[in-house]
Amino acid sequence: MPRTITRAAELGLEEEVILPGFQSGPIKRATAGAQRKLSTAKPEQVIKSPILGARGESLKTVIPAQPDQGIPFETAQANFRRLGARIRQAERGITMEDAGGLRTFRGAMMEDMEQAGEAFPMLKQANARFKREAAIEDLTELLQPRSVEGRDLINPDAVLNSFRKLLRKDPLFSSGLGGDAKIVEAVLKEAAQTTNKAGRVGIAIASSGIGGGLAYGMGLPPSMVGMVGAGSAWLGPEMVEAAILNPVGRKLFLRFLEEGRGTISRQAMGIVLNAARASQGRSD
Repeated sequence: MPRTITRAAELGLEEEVILPGFQSGPIKRATAGAQRKLSTAKPEQVIKSPILGARGESLKTVIPAQPDQGIPFETAQANFRRLGARIRQAERGITMEDAGGLRTFRGAMMEDMEQAGEAFPMLKQANARFKREAAIEDLTELLQPRSVEGRDLINPDAVLNSFRKLLRKDPLFSSGLGGDAKIVEAVLKEAAQTTNKAGRVGIAIASSGIGGGLAYGMGLPPSMVGMVGAGSAWLGPEMVEAAILNPVGRKLFLRFLEEGRGTISRQAMGIVLNAARASQGRSD
């Protein structure tokens, strides 16, 4: 993974000018271990023998240099996922890491993975799915509710600004979403218009409210009326895809949001998820 190793070295040099107490631990450790963990290349080795030759010369064995044969794809994926988790922690303020530096590091890793997959169609497809998965996880992070005066709110205007900024600064994010970036922007704009019209500062997440009744009125079968459990993980990547990128789920989500005047219930989100799954022939 030559690009990854090079970027790790560059980040390591950048860290050297930072005061010790402010340096990024993960970046320093990645710099130190990148060559060892992400490359199978080995330099030429000369081993001297304590035994002298017939003419008194020092005997030695030369082991030729070994070129880099690459690392398993699963190893690259594991490192990529861990980097994504580190980035999200840094951007939430959980850690004091340099999220921007970690993003460029992850971008270099994906470039290496894509380069390796060029000659193998199945690996190329796996890389595309993996890149999209990473983009959806980043989008999910942007959409996490924030507690405002005791209520969970999602501010579409603020999310839209952050979304546009991330599109500009992270090529991996923009290429992972591809043409769906326009759909995300359109949904966020419509959600912002709905909440602004209702005089709200953001989408309010309610434990109950408009959901089942409206679903039955729209002719949806009882099997689609579900409830999404409480907890911070309820708005996960699958839910985000269902509410924004799935045509059926998106239509329902925006309808529920409009009918609720900027408030959406967990039951409504459960219906959105079930409808999106059903449109794909799934029932899990």
